Amino acid sequence: MEVPIPIAAEASQSDSLQSFKRLSSKAYLYTPFGMHESDSGPLSNPDTNAPHLIFLVSWMNASPRHISKYTSHYQILYPSTPILLVTSSASDFFPFSIQHRLATLVPAISAIRAYTDERQVSRNGLLVHAMSNGGGGQLALISKQYLTETGQPLPANTIIYDSLPGTARFKQGLATFSLGLPATWYLRMPMQLMFSILLLFCYILPQILGQKISALVIFNSIRPEFIRKEAKRCYIYSDGDEVVLDRDVEEHAREAERNGLSVEMVKFDGTSHVGHMRSDPARYWGIVKRSWEGRA
Repeated sequence: MEVPIPIAAEASQSDSLQSFKRLSSKAYLYTPFGMHESDSGPLSNPDTNAPHLIFLVSWMNASPRHISKYTSHYQILYPSTPILLVTSSASDFFPFSIQHRLATLVPAISAIRAYTDERQVSRNGLLVHAMSNGGGGQLALISKQYLTETGQPLPANTIIYDSLPGTARFKQGLATFSLGLPATWYLRMPMQLMFSILLLFCYILPQILGQKISALVIFNSIRPEFIRKEAKRCYIYSDGDEVVLDRDVEEHAREAERNGLSVEMVKFDGTSHVGHMRSDPARYWGIVKRSWEGRA
């Protein structure tokens, strides 16, 4: 049963992400007032039911104004919890950028290690919230690198998958890369043409040749060996999403269930890609809160 929660007034847009410290071009950290970075650690949060760290991974090319709608609500739900934000852009998902991507994500991995204890998972440890394939791709890379560095899967207690994962299709791929492009046709069309050519050479041809591509890596990488298998996984998706199809999300969730993972699927009616919170914020944040309270 979904229990809506009241939505308090949002933080002003002038505050948006200004309270976040820039760790790299892709990683930002919000530390609540009165908590210093030196206080980080599994026992530093005075709220006994709050996460020690919220790890929010935004969708491709998301603007600070849109991201702040999520960070401000998290600051309302869990005011004493630090928030680690990782962003993504279209250039992150082409083969030549992998080493550069990893370099920009190293500070995020360090922050996760600082606020969680990889030796002993706490029930109030890590809440992960990933959005779209852009967020899923960054999460997959961070999880793999975390495993390489620590020998342990990412110590998540709850994972919110908003509008992901989708699989590799040209139409959906172009829709993904078109997110955030200018609405003016004479600016938008040349950029879409450029992305179409890039998709052809970096995604479509490699599939024909039997090579692994980024979208399939995302689809296959959110697995127990990379992310703690006991974590509760909540998929929020819609039958109106033209970027990530509902059948792809359901296929991934059912496979997770077959692998013995704790899964919840919440389907919105007619909402657009990463538009579920905007459509019904009370319901959306009620789902997030309930998922965290039902964590492992």
